[in-house]
Amino acid sequence: MPTTSFSLEIVPPSRPEAISAYQEMLVELPALAPESVAVTLGAGQAETTKEASLTALGIIQNQLMLPAVAHLPGLYETKASISQFLDELASRRVTKVMALRGEVQPEKAIGDFPHASDLANFINRFGSFDIVGASYPARHPESSSWVAELLGLQHKVDAGMSQLITQVFFDNQIYDNFIHRIRQAGINIPVTVGVMPLLSQHLVDNLTHNMGIPLSHRVNQLITKYGNDPQAFRQAGIQYAIDQINELLAMGVEGIHLFTMNDADATKQIKSATFG
Repeated sequence: MPTTSFSLEIVPPSRPEAISAYQEMLVELPALAPESVAVTLGAGQAETTKEASLTALGIIQNQLMLPAVAHLPGLYETKASISQFLDELASRRVTKVMALRGEVQPEKAIGDFPHASDLANFINRFGSFDIVGASYPARHPESSSWVAELLGLQHKVDAGMSQLITQVFFDNQIYDNFIHRIRQAGINIPVTVGVMPLLSQHLVDNLTHNMGIPLSHRVNQLITKYGNDPQAFRQAGIQYAIDQINELLAMGVEGIHLFTMNDADATKQIKSATFG
C-alpha cells in the first residue's frame, strides 16, 4: 500500500515579535520528520525578505538536513532576478522550487512571468530543479470555468511541473470532486493536499475575505460555538485539522502538506494524531 507523504510549510519572520515562534518551529523540524519543508515568499518582496527566505532554506537543507522547497512567485520578477535567485538556491543545494504566479498588487508593474507556467518553463531550462505547482480544488477565484482551470493546470504540467500542492479547503468532498476532474482530464502528476489548522478567528477572516476560500458547515459551527473563546477556538481548529487529515488519509491521498503558521505546538499535535 503506498505511503502518504507528509510535508510542512513555514514562514520567515517579517516582524520582530514573530521571530520566537519561527525559531521554535525550526528547532522542532527534524523531530517531525517531514519529507520536505517549504519556505514561503510573497510576490514582489524586497531583497531583505528574499534573503530571509534564502537563509531559512539554507538552514533547512544544510544544517537540519531536510529537503527544502523554495517558494518562487514570478509575477513581478524579471528573467535576471529569477536567474539570480536560482543561482542562490543552487549555492545552498536547494533543488526543489514551487513556481507560483503570486498575488496581484495593482500598484506594481508585471514582470516577465504573468503566469506560473511561464515561470516554470523558464526554470525548466536550467535543468537542475524539480518544479512544484499550486492547484485550486474549489477553482481559482479568477478562473472563468472548470474548462479554463483544467487548461491552466495542463499548461503547468506541460511547462515541467512534476507535482501539485492544493490550496486550502475545508470540505473533503471538494478535493474528491477535484481529483476526479483532473484525472479525467488526463492530468496524472501527484497531488499533495494542503491543510491549514484554523488557529484563530483572524486566520479564518483572512482565508475567507482575502483569499475567497469557502468554509464548510462544520467550520461555521465551530466559529459560532467558539468564536468568543480564543483558546477553545484554537483547540477546536487543531482537532478539525486532525479529523480532516485522517479522513483524507482514509481516502488514499498521495500527500499531506501542512501549513504550520510557525506554530510548533499545533504542528506536533496534528502530526502525532495523524501520522504518529
